[in-house]
This record gives sequence, structure tokens and C-alpha cells, in this order.
Amino acid sequence: YSDSASVYLEEHYSHGDLPSGLMHSFGIDLVPANGFNIGFNTDFGTLNDPDSGTGIERMAAGVRGGFGLDRLTVASAVEFRDDKSLTVDSGTTELTTWLFKNSFKFRLSPSWNLIARFNYSRSASSLGSFYDGRFTEAVLGYAYRPVDNDRLNALIKYTYFENTPSVTTTDSTTVDTGVLQKSHIVAIDATCELTARSIDGDEIGRADQQEC
Repeated sequence: YSDSASVYLEEHYSHGDLPSGLMHSFGIDLVPANGFNIGFNTDFGTLNDPDSGTGIERMAAGVRGGFGLDRLTVASAVEFRDDKSLTVDSGTTELTTWLFKNSFKFRLSPSWNLIARFNYSRSASSLGSFYDGRFTEAVLGYAYRPVDNDRLNALIKYTYFENTPSVTTTDSTTVDTGVLQKSHIVAIDATCELTARSIDGDEIGRADQQEC
């Protein structure tokens, strides 16, 4: 619509092992000021569960926003989803899900950055707390990305991950509880260029360039 506003419409048809069907999507993205952004989206449609063969009426909506300054970048989003399903005995069940997503980046210096991410989701079922679900992911990292010599880049991060998936009914007698997981993960990633590169036939292997 303009440099600061855009609107989109999407039709998404899926078929396979996951719930299949046609979904309709609508969204608006706005940039009210330099460095700021905000968006809205909604999804609705009817899907079929390949395990139980029942229909699912889905409605979802979300809002997101973020801003970026010289040294600080923050982004957040909130999403809501409501699934109404027909059971094998012609009854109706409802599963509501909230999702919160947050990311954070702070530049301590031109070469060092502090990054963080926190995602949380919770589902509530009309069948009771046994069918509820929960998901948590928290990440804290420290990144080294030098601007004067990018031959060596490194990232150390800690991740807390917890997943308690919603129980789903697979047929009239059995249920699938999914995989329950709780993990603490420490990771160190590094990339290093061991040899000089070539641009337009000129070798960048000068003596004043630092080695790893």
C-alpha cells in the first residue's frame, strides 16, 4: 500500500500426515516510525485429522512488534489458536493455545553481542488437564563477531528446553502422549577461515591481515 504499510492474503492447502485442508490467512504489516514495526495476522479454515478422520475448525490470530536502536533490538509476538474437533462419538472438543515469542539483542561493543530468546506456549483442552500441553524455550548467548576482521566468529549459548505435548486421541480406545522432554544445552559454535579468499582474481592474503 505504501512504504510503511502492506497487506497480504494467502490461501494454504496442505495434504499428508499432518492435519490437511484449506486455510485462509490475512495480515497487515506497519512501520509507524523509523526502527519500529508492528503487524497483525489471522488464520481460519477447516482441517481433517489423518489419525482420527475427524474435522478440525481452526481460528488463529496474532500480533507482533519490534524496534531496533543503535545498540538494542527487541521483538515480541503473541499468538492465539482455537481448535474445535469432532470426536468419534459425535461430540465436540476444544483446544486453545497461547504462544509468546520474544527475542533480544544488545551490542556491548562493535565485536561483542549479547543475545537472548524466550518462547513459551500453553494449551488447554476441554477434556481436562491431562490433555493440556506446555512448551518452553529460553536461550542466552554471547556472540563474538569482529567488524575489522571477520575470519573468526564464535557463539556460546545456553538453552533450557521443556516440551510437554498435548495428548491427542488416535482412535476410540488409545491416546498418544507424545514425547516429554526437559533439557539443559550448552553449545559453542565457531567458524574460521583457514585460507585466503579471492575477489576478482586478487588474493586477500596480505601480511597485515590477521590469522585465526
